[in-house]
Amino acid sequence: MNIFTFCVNLLMISIFLFLLFLYYKEKKFYRQLIDKLIFLLRIVKHDLNNDLQLIYGYAQLSKPQKIIDYINYCKENYNFISNLKMVRDVRLLDCLLDTYFLAQKNRVSISLEIIEEMYKGKLDKKVFEEIKSRVQQIINNKELDEDLRIIVTIRKGNIGIREE
Repeated sequence: MNIFTFCVNLLMISIFLFLLFLYYKEKKFYRQLIDKLIFLLRIVKHDLNNDLQLIYGYAQLSKPQKIIDYINYCKENYNFISNLKMVRDVRLLDCLLDTYFLAQKNRVSISLEIIEEMYKGKLDKKVFEEIKSRVQQIINNKELDEDLRIIVTIRKGNIGIREE
């Protein structure tokens, strides 16, 4: 197991244990959130195995520049998942996971920028619905052959969504 796999697994296990602790307060919500995190862990494991196979293939073909380019691509691709650890609001975490799965399902690249962590106050449910609907709207307007990247930005008290 390489260091990247170990770090991703450690991150996911930490989140999982934290949510398990909170599970007793709101069983249904946390049960669903834990299921989403387990699903995310399965996706990451599958994708990581595929990425390592591709890198191994490039290494066998002695193509170091292809290896470097692909590793940079992987770093961008895992950005969203990596930055989830900075989300302190579990309801926002749930919303961002839904957004991630929606983007993945539609083969759209998505990244998460956290400039300042969200304040600890509770966010209105409408905010979560707006985030999901905005991402869905961007995906719906996407051309079939278009490469699209959605960027979710969290800046103390504000959540922005833009496309590139």
